[in-house]
Amino acid sequence: MVESRHLRLIKQELMQRLRDRENRIKELERSNLEMKTDLKSLPYSRTPEQIRGDYESHHQAKKEMMRLLIELKNAGCLSFFKRRRIIKELIEYI
Repeated sequence: MVESRHLRLIKQELMQRLRDRENRIKELERSNLEMKTDLKSLPYSRTPEQIRGDYESHHQAKKEMMRLLIELKNAGCLSFFKRRRIIKELIEYI
């Protein structure tokens, strides 16, 4: 009777260890998957701040080009020098 109880306690303890290990393995697998996803989102070993900065500068350049194109469109046919200056600025962005 005592041996049976003792064996049951040992079995419960071992089962609990097994469940703890399985939970730890699942946790590590989940963490590994998150890290792989984060790694894929960092092309060429660049940080998110660098990627964001590049995106913002690119977006700002596009906005400036659009502003210059609108200004060029609105420049009258008599303002040759103004159009020439705008075209030079556009060429710098290209």
